[in-house]
Amino acid sequence: MDVLNEKLKLSSLNLNSGTAIPRSLLYNVIAHTEKNHMKYLARLIAIVLILTACSKQEEPRDIFIEGFVKHVPNGKVYLTHAHDSNMILDSTEVENGHFKFRLELDSSFVPFLASIHYRDSTFTENNMIRGISFLNTAQSTSKMKSGISAFFQGRESTTIKADPATPNSPPMWTFHLVTGGKDNMLYQKFLNKGFGNIGSSDSTERSKRLSYFGKVIRQNSGSYFLLSQLYENKVSYTEEELNSLLSYFNKDIRDSRSGKELYSYLANRPGRNKPYPNLLLTNSINEKQRILNPNARINLLVFWASWCGPCRQEIPALKELHQTFKDKGLNLVSISLDRDSVSWRKALAKEDMDWQQYIVGKEQIDVVQQQFHFSGIPFVVLTDNSGREIIKMLGYNENNVRKINAAISKHIASK
Repeated sequence: MDVLNEKLKLSSLNLNSGTAIPRSLLYNVIAHTEKNHMKYLARLIAIVLILTACSKQEEPRDIFIEGFVKHVPNGKVYLTHAHDSNMILDSTEVENGHFKFRLELDSSFVPFLASIHYRDSTFTENNMIRGISFLNTAQSTSKMKSGISAFFQGRESTTIKADPATPNSPPMWTFHLVTGGKDNMLYQKFLNKGFGNIGSSDSTERSKRLSYFGKVIRQNSGSYFLLSQLYENKVSYTEEELNSLLSYFNKDIRDSRSGKELYSYLANRPGRNKPYPNLLLTNSINEKQRILNPNARINLLVFWASWCGPCRQEIPALKELHQTFKDKGLNLVSISLDRDSVSWRKALAKEDMDWQQYIVGKEQIDVVQQQFHFSGIPFVVLTDNSGREIIKMLGYNENNVRKINAAISKHIASK
């Protein structure tokens, strides 16, 4: 028994996970071990493994965004996407400056750039909706503070508190400190620095930027923010460049929903000098038709939406193009990305566009944007009768209209 008691001094044995084996359990196992060492040693190991597995903490299922902002009046605060304040993700009550959002951390959660808004009766702009301002600690100095209107919400909880250096400032000048994950610090560091924008067509400069982007990604291989910057600028990369940069992220990021969307984009976007897909879409009289006309000399595809201001501004110029070239072999079609077909039909009735009108099903929008290699509207692409690209333009301005007009004239004249 003396040997056994010595062994029982190990009853304080703690596993790395913090789980202690009960004294009585050890006593019983060790006593039997004296009789049949190998058999019961294996049993003890099995018990240790079970206790270790049970003691592991599960990954958090919730993310919290908690704020302590005194100047926000009691009522509601709204969590929105920073790029679209009308896209309300959640709302919660604020009382005495305190509020707390709860987001479920599941497979559908995608880290995003977030803003927080509230109603302020003293504010006269934007329908009395005011946004909370944040301090960019990465770009602020002791002499100059840098304010921002968003923060990057990753898979970690976020806390928002007033900057103690400006406790009595008016609401519009009060900056708040955001404590969250590493991705938010990367967002602040690279804000307005052009990370992800490959830009230059100069091969030497392009190579330098690719090398720099790769270095930053390797140093932060678990960053959803850096991945989001690549996605925003994806159309400016070659397939080889994007695949190379993607390889620097860790497996969790590559396998995430955002990573899969970027790989999907690469799989769907058209290859160099390959024709665009001749989509089968619903037209304004609910018929399914192909958007490209192989019998036309040239196809002009215009991607737009009823809610897009520049798209609506472009319509008079499109009417002039159609009138000039409709009898010379031009097939003009407008393709709506509206998620609400009612709004699309109202816009059609108002704009009176006398050429083919199509709408993309809302479940197809992402894939269509990948297939036609664009991320914003209005987007115009001119193709030959086989669907191969001649010229493409993003955004509306008079110079773009002139370029499209010239390309149509040149191509039709050459036939």
